[in-house]
Amino acid sequence: MNNADLTTILLDIHQNRLSGVLRVEKKTEKKQLVIKAGWLAFAESSVADDHLVKIMARQKFIQEANIRRIAGLMKEGKTVEDAIMEIQKKLTLAALEKGREDQATSILASLWGWGDFSMKFYTGENLIHSRINLKQALPDAIISSARHAVSVRFFSTPRNFIEGFFSTVGKFKQAAEMLPLNVAESAILSMLENPMNTPELLEKVALRFQKPSDSVLALTAIGLICCQQRVEQMSQDSVNDGSVSMLQVLNSMILRLKKADYYETLSITKSATAVEIQEAYHKLARQFHPDRFQSKEFTKEDHQKAQRVFSAVNEAYFTLKSPDTRVAYNAYLVESAAGKAGPKQENEEQEAALFFQNSRTLIAKGEYTQAVEQLKRCVWMRPENVEYQYYLGVAASKVPALRKDAEQQFLKVIELDSTFVEAYMELAKLYISANLPRKAEQKLQQLLVWNPGNRAAVMLLEKLSKGNF
Repeated sequence: MNNADLTTILLDIHQNRLSGVLRVEKKTEKKQLVIKAGWLAFAESSVADDHLVKIMARQKFIQEANIRRIAGLMKEGKTVEDAIMEIQKKLTLAALEKGREDQATSILASLWGWGDFSMKFYTGENLIHSRINLKQALPDAIISSARHAVSVRFFSTPRNFIEGFFSTVGKFKQAAEMLPLNVAESAILSMLENPMNTPELLEKVALRFQKPSDSVLALTAIGLICCQQRVEQMSQDSVNDGSVSMLQVLNSMILRLKKADYYETLSITKSATAVEIQEAYHKLARQFHPDRFQSKEFTKEDHQKAQRVFSAVNEAYFTLKSPDTRVAYNAYLVESAAGKAGPKQENEEQEAALFFQNSRTLIAKGEYTQAVEQLKRCVWMRPENVEYQYYLGVAASKVPALRKDAEQQFLKVIELDSTFVEAYMELAKLYISANLPRKAEQKLQQLLVWNPGNRAAVMLLEKLSKGNF
């Protein structure tokens, strides 16, 4: 298991108010967190430097000369706390609690530096006795120990840190909502809605906060963000051998597409043959097909990223596979290099408009699947265009396997423009076809807020009230 797994498990334990012992092992080292009702009570370790006696000696609560006497009492069967209190008679419970607190922070911090370990949770009340119960919220323990791990260098800087780029990982939004992140850490997560090169990220963070790398590394330690190699260093082979994840390669490709032309998208040279173009396309289409990103380990955002990459790969392929469109595209590249082509935004608008025109023709012919592919290209190039988003929903709604996607598309349209009444109507029809009359009624009522005189909406509501569907 890795750091992100540890974060997820600790948050689950806290959320479900579980009690027990979480034991973490790596080779011969064993460390464990004792948890009561979802809160950290204390921690223990088989590593000598993590022992409570050693920690309290460093704190000057225990005299070095008394360590051996305390160890002797422990061999006779006394707990470490009872032995300490018997030898250090003037020691207060507050001092003992401070020792336990520092011990727990140090032990948990050291786990973030392990990176790879085995882990098991033994459920039950009072499995290990202690005088002290820290009653520390696990989300607090996670983030404070991560910061400590960075400050004392338990967590090392990732390989290729400066040469790489950062992106968020897995269910980071859910975890971020539970963790008491500071302003800098929250700002970093906002900045990483799209992957960002390390120097650019550090520069942006440094404009507002001190020690930017420490905040970045703390989030990396607990698995909310990750430092990845550049896309040129990644391949399907590295995914297969486990050195990087599918998600890392996906995020790398997303970053690459920001500046890539069609040849760079397919990772081919401008002199590539038709066979090489086809082989490159099939390889990337298999690698980034959205269906591969639909399992539980991926989020909805991951699936949407895959759709964007898949659409871009298709766009590059269909342009380059035809000799005519390839010649035209090569001419465009030459003009762009010479500075003769218009602004990129203007070119994208023209290209998107052409795809949109083609998609409307396909919809009229009833060729909805092909229309969806064309409209995905439009949305990829001009995501702010509500009309493109709406017609993508219309085309998807006609394909049974894509009706869930159509629902999300119409909701996206409403999010972008709450007055777009056509989206409410299509969504209501979609809910009716799925036998969800209450949802349909809700959308029709929302439509009538913006367009009270909409006869089609009134008639549908009347039919729904009479149960005519």
